[in-house]
Amino acid sequence: MPKNRTVLIKPLITEKSMYRQNEGIYTFLIDNLCNKHEVKDAVEKLFKVKVKDVRTTKIYAKKKRTRNGFFKATKVMKKAIVVLQDSQTIESLNIK
Repeated sequence: MPKNRTVLIKPLITEKSMYRQNEGIYTFLIDNLCNKHEVKDAVEKLFKVKVKDVRTTKIYAKKKRTRNGFFKATKVMKKAIVVLQDSQTIESLNIK
């Protein structure tokens, strides 16, 4: 992993991601330059769990209208869906 770069930016908190946490599936916003191996290593080191699978996808920019009628693009982001081994959970993300 290159220096001066954080792999995991923040957990993605939505209704769907909160529901999937019960199944051992967690969603994170990650750096745009990261790959699956870096995400797997970061989650295993940070939360001390075993990762079974990592899926990544890009969230492309969308046009949003501003107050004065112009359009502005949102950020391009990347998210990772991390599946943990059986019977493992991340305790600090369980927000209920």
